[in-house]
Amino acid sequence: MVESHTVQGDGGVRLAVREWPGEGPSILLLHGLASSSHIWDLVAPRLAPRFRVVAYDQRGHGLSGKPSSGYGFDRLIADADAVIRTLRLGRPVVVGHSWGANVHSSSPWSGPGWSPATSWSTAASCRCETGWTGGRPARCWPPRS
Repeated sequence: MVESHTVQGDGGVRLAVREWPGEGPSILLLHGLASSSHIWDLVAPRLAPRFRVVAYDQRGHGLSGKPSSGYGFDRLIADADAVIRTLRLGRPVVVGHSWGANVHSSSPWSGPGWSPATSWSTAASCRCETGWTGGRPARCWPPRS
């Protein structure tokens, strides 16, 4: 059964959060641009028996608030951090689809050492430990200087 929550994101924006309770580690699912948490409706229930699965409508999408500004990656990352903190997800595995993968790969929680589990992104292409992926799922993070 899916539980609904509301979390206050960066700048007070209301975030509509859905949770599929389960045993084990937390997974945070980030949807793509012009989408919503419902993109995960077929995936989340399959993960939930073994994981605590959380997906939310990012600002400007679905049932979340739609501010007139504040859509930079810094705000989107701060929103995800608010979901992680408010729901006490610890250090979840973060999965991003399309634009959600860009949010993920721009975040501090995408790099090596973030989690004992691997965080995955599915962007059209992203920098990963073996080079450019060309659309294949990959362990990704922004290059470090």
